[in-house]
Amino acid sequence: DHMMGQPRPCPSSGWLDGPATCCTHPILFGLKEEKDEAAEEVARRGGKKIEAPIVESFNASGWRSLKKRLMFTRASIVLAQETGITEKEQGQIAQWCKGQKWHFMHTPAIPCKGDGAKTSAGVAIFARSQIGLREPREDLGEGKGCIVPHRAFQAVAEATGWPKMVFGVGYLHCSEGLSRQNLQLLSAIGLGMPSKVEVVIWACDWNMSPALVEASQFPAMASLELAAPTQRTCIG
Repeated sequence: DHMMGQPRPCPSSGWLDGPATCCTHPILFGLKEEKDEAAEEVARRGGKKIEAPIVESFNASGWRSLKKRLMFTRASIVLAQETGITEKEQGQIAQWCKGQKWHFMHTPAIPCKGDGAKTSAGVAIFARSQIGLREPREDLGEGKGCIVPHRAFQAVAEATGWPKMVFGVGYLHCSEGLSRQNLQLLSAIGLGMPSKVEVVIWACDWNMSPALVEASQFPAMASLELAAPTQRTCIG
């Protein structure tokens, strides 16, 4: 779901204590205010009903599974974590995406030392070819593009009849819960978010429970509404 409103920057201090835990939950969240008005506006722009985007959050754990998902998903926008796409491979991936009618923007995964086949982190945004995807402009209040290298990224999506939308994707550090570096990552996301955009949707693999994300006060301080799946999203 997506909502309208003005995000407030997250403070960079005051969150740096808390218990540690680990539970993987990809969660989608958007701005709180004027939900019904936003849905109606998306539907009525241009005097006709506009199909709202189908947005999917997907933790790939590597390019092979992400590639397969992109071939079969019904989503119009995919927000992917643990992509396995390194800086060296991004040109080749972009060409594949073009052939499959996807636009693609990302901050790359990091090759693991001593093992060229394994990577860490990396997040990406994929949009169908009929949807424009571009870098945000800070001078227009659209926020930053790459907020935290390898872990937090956002882009502007544009299509005929849609309000301006910013989509973001993040991947927090695993097995740390509300550690100092995860709290700093949440703060960076809050400070890098748009200030003058109608619709903002982020999807993250938080690597912690929804309750712990709420306990961090990040959603409240950023004027965000947290939406979590009721069932497990990862088996194994």
